[in-house]
Amino acid sequence: MKAIFKSVMALMAICAFTACSDVPMPYSDPSEENGGEENAGVYLDESFESNFGKFSVSNVKGTPWVIDYKTAKATGYDNAAQKTTESESYLVSAPIDLTSSNGAHLQFEYILRYVNASQNANKVLITDNYTGDPTTTAWTDMTGTLTEGTDWLTFVTYDRNLPEAFIGKNNVVIALMYSCKTSSSTIEVKNLKLLEGTAQNAGGDTPKPNTDLNTEATAWTVAEALQKISENGGEALSGEAYVKGVISSIDFYNETYKSLSYYISDDGSANNTLQIYSGKGIDGADFNSKNDLKVGQKVVVKGILKAFNGKNEMDKNNRLISVSGGGETPAVTGLTATFATGNDGFSVKNVSLSEGLTEVWKFDAANKCMKANGYANKKNNPAQSMLVSPAFSLEGLTTATLTFKQAAKYMKNAADELQVLASTDGTNWTKLNMSAMPDGSNWDFISTTCDLSAFAGKATVYIAFQYTSTTEAAPEWRVNNVVVK
Repeated sequence: MKAIFKSVMALMAICAFTACSDVPMPYSDPSEENGGEENAGVYLDESFESNFGKFSVSNVKGTPWVIDYKTAKATGYDNAAQKTTESESYLVSAPIDLTSSNGAHLQFEYILRYVNASQNANKVLITDNYTGDPTTTAWTDMTGTLTEGTDWLTFVTYDRNLPEAFIGKNNVVIALMYSCKTSSSTIEVKNLKLLEGTAQNAGGDTPKPNTDLNTEATAWTVAEALQKISENGGEALSGEAYVKGVISSIDFYNETYKSLSYYISDDGSANNTLQIYSGKGIDGADFNSKNDLKVGQKVVVKGILKAFNGKNEMDKNNRLISVSGGGETPAVTGLTATFATGNDGFSVKNVSLSEGLTEVWKFDAANKCMKANGYANKKNNPAQSMLVSPAFSLEGLTTATLTFKQAAKYMKNAADELQVLASTDGTNWTKLNMSAMPDGSNWDFISTTCDLSAFAGKATVYIAFQYTSTTEAAPEWRVNNVVVK
């Protein structure tokens, strides 16, 4: 009996061993399909959609790499403060084992803009002896060519073979390095992969063509451009567009990027305007000052159309295609701005913002108004900010009146906190007397007038709504239906 039992047990052991080792499984083995924990031939695979994955940030100074817009992004420029911080930052991979590799290539998609070769560096680096400190590591620069883009939609594919010296090595580390001085580029990177094999385009990168939506000969009017933005829900259009119009006001000159921001409309008035944001001159040339363009000149510009914070604009890095006319007084007298769908050509001038406060004036779509508020981060923040109109004319008039509607709450001294100003040069301002002020008890809009007769007959006039908050009070001020006549 014992002999029979032993024989049965031995047979069971043989069958068990055979079942585990020799008999084909009726399903796929994930470890064989994926080479263990990772796909065979894939050494790195990071989308950077929500985190850095197997990469880490080593920041030497200034602004570090961040996850933004579902990409790994590096820039030293603060758009809200319009300020550049000198920066140097590295996005460093975990060590990679290439001992079994016969050749590998690095691939990722990127957008690179606002490059100033003497001020910026964007590099792809590699080493097999990373010290833990990127500034003391002996790196090999494998960057090749990086293509500068003209919009925030078109990603370029980088695909480059690793240097042969690192094939077959262990502890290989790859880093994306960014630095800037007094002016800053911006780079966004996504879908980074290190793959076994050879790059399809060993030279570096392959630009994806950006399709123009029209031609200079078929340039859209401003009204047509605004309609296209509206039809696209405010999102950036799929390609660059030519738009023609008349300059209605010059907003500001950016010394860092040598660019101009200005407004155009179909008739040169402040109504139904399109902001040309941070634009360049003909053939991408730098502007030298705010005086390089004049109100009243006819222009054709080319760039990406979109809406941003309720403002219809042509995005950064647009180019002037043509300009004609010596500049003249806006054709339409007076001003109309409802703020029902955006800022209607008004611009924000932040006189002072306390730390942690990024904006005061903004478009309020729900209440169809422009709104100012210095309350943020659960506290009152000291600030002063102006909502400034485009230039308009009061020529031919002997009297003029500003009419608008307003609502406000949480004031302590409304006469100091909420003011209306007027100017003939946009620099020197005169305070206007308001016929009525909100009592702060509700959000009902009240009609208010200001006498502008002192400015009647002037060729160029600006008005501004100036908001002031302190640590003691941070009112909320809502304004709409502005009319000057």
